[in-house]
This record gives sequence, C-alpha cells and structure tokens, in this order.
Amino acid sequence: MFFATYLSTLIFVSCASLVLAQAETVSPPSTVQLIHPEGTLQINSRVKIGFGYNGPPYQGFLQSINSSLQWPNGTESASLRSIPMKDHSCRAESRYNATATMTLDQVGNYTIFWNVTYGLSSDPTQANSTYCGPEPFSYQSWLLNSTFRVDSNPARTDRAVLSTFVETTLPGSPTGSLKVPVTSSSSSGGGEGAPAGPTSTSEGAPTSPTSTGAEGSNEENAALRIRLEGVIMGIVLLTLTNLL
Repeated sequence: MFFATYLSTLIFVSCASLVLAQAETVSPPSTVQLIHPEGTLQINSRVKIGFGYNGPPYQGFLQSINSSLQWPNGTESASLRSIPMKDHSCRAESRYNATATMTLDQVGNYTIFWNVTYGLSSDPTQANSTYCGPEPFSYQSWLLNSTFRVDSNPARTDRAVLSTFVETTLPGSPTGSLKVPVTSSSSSGGGEGAPAGPTSTSEGAPTSPTSTGAEGSNEENAALRIRLEGVIMGIVLLTLTNLL
C-alpha cells in the first residue's frame, strides 16, 4: 500500500512537471536585425533600409521600432518604416522584415538611426497573443545608428545595391521576463532572407509585423498532447494501484 501511494505521488509530480514545462519565461530579445547598405556606394544607388526580427515568438511584449535617414545636406527622412507601439498585437512574431527603398542622389555621408523601445507589463504572466498584461508598463529604449558613404562614379552603371541583414546586439541587456509559447522552437525562423515586409520609395505608413499563421494550430496540438498524456498517466496509475 505504501508503495502504491509513493508511486501515485511520483506520477502526479511527473505530470505536473510536464505541464509546467510547457510554459516558459525568458528575457526580452537582446538583438535586432538592422537592414542597411555598407561601405561606399555610387550616386543614385537604390538601397533598402529597415529592420527585422528572427527568433522565438514572444507574448506580452510591446515593441516599437522607428528608422530614419539623415542625408549629407543635414535633412532627415523620418519614419522610413516603423512598428508603432499602439498598433502592436502584444507579441513578436518569429520572423518579419520591414523596409523602405531609397534612391541616394547626394554625395557624402549618410547616417541611419533606429529607435528601439520595449514595453513590459507589471505582470507579463497574464499576457497572451492579444492582451499585453495589466498596467503599469515599464519601458526601455535604445538608439542605434549606421553610417555609409556615397561617391560620384559615372563609370559604373549598376545602381541596385543589396542591403545587408546585420544581427545587432542592443547596447545594454533588456530587463524583465516574457512568455514564450510552446511553439517557440518550431516557429523560429532560420538564417537571413530577403525582406518580407512592404517596400516604399517614400516615407512609408506604419505597418505591423507579418504573421507566420502557424502559432495557433501548434498551440492547440500541444494542449491536446498534454491532455492525452494526462489520460495515459491516469490509466497507468489506476492499473498499478489495482495490481498492488
């Protein structure tokens, strides 16, 4: 009888550990993909400027990214592409890109600025894919930049320049914790790719990240698997108890 009670407790603890393992909290992402040209370019080159994300999907996560370009004459093209915090769906998808296409018609040095802001609920454990969690929110911001040069070189005729995807670490580790769905390992994208977001030859309207569309079905399958494992454990427990 003692052995049966001990075995029942052991199986219960194992089942509880299995369920708890499906919920994971991690630190906010410490890197962001910056999309920009590098080196020295030719006058009138067309380049893509923007940002992206390639990692696990997060829940309860407000993210705002704005990119702007400072021209050699001192003028600035603001909000080339942005994810405004108020329009975000409280989650970061596993992969997205947002870019704008610019024609560089001035000789000199150009500087791109990215303003990255994170917002976290006071209790992110209550958050889901559509609810960011209760107030108050705490915010963290970083300002990143990259400089390149444009020279006059009439001998060249190729004006199309491929931009580089640069995985950049934020200058200072983000604090706090976020929920990661059970599909984080299967939903995360791999490697660098061509920009998936919309492009524009002028200042673009705010856009939200594109969705992978697979997260919901994977979460339902995971929940079903947990229920089935619980039923199987219950049958095993009942059988062993009767035998002992």
